Amino acid sequence: MKHLIIYSNPETESFSHRILECVKDYSIEKGHELVVRDLYAMGFNPILSGEELKALEKDGSVPDDVKAEHEFLFWADVITFIHPIWWSVPAMMKGYYDRVFTYDYVYTYTEDGPKGLLTGKKAFRFNSMGSHREVFEKNGMRKDYEDVFDKGIIQSTGIKMVESKLFGPSPRQDKELGDKYLQEVRESLSKVL
Repeated sequence: MKHLIIYSNPETESFSHRILECVKDYSIEKGHELVVRDLYAMGFNPILSGEELKALEKDGSVPDDVKAEHEFLFWADVITFIHPIWWSVPAMMKGYYDRVFTYDYVYTYTEDGPKGLLTGKKAFRFNSMGSHREVFEKNGMRKDYEDVFDKGIIQSTGIKMVESKLFGPSPRQDKELGDKYLQEVRESLSKVL
């Protein structure tokens, strides 16, 4: 199976990074092909410029860096998104969605409405955050977040979201809690990989 990881966190000592290492190790252990797109490490430009938007609207052209990301998305059977939740997704990750999840590449419109062009693919999303999961659920933010990102972005491209997991408060100092969370990651991945 071809597994693409899209990772967004500048801090190598973060719990997000531990999740990344866990997902990589699990994929390798199971013998899957693996590509990691570490947006900060590769210097991904998250800014959708006016010129880029005009070119896309005019003739559907996209810059080479976006074409490369499209190729990774088309290649993958499974896509795992890993990033923290700060106020929302990191600006780097939001910029990735804005630039790479583009019209006529990952979705289009038909007479019946929007149609995803990445059907047959599956996705996971693993997020660390500073607040407790229960608080995020109780105040309605989890549902809002899933509506915007899982349904509004990922699933609208035809990708089936297998599971979204939130881990908080971030277990940076609590190795036992972090290990428990990483076991949840492995259990999630085992549903597909």
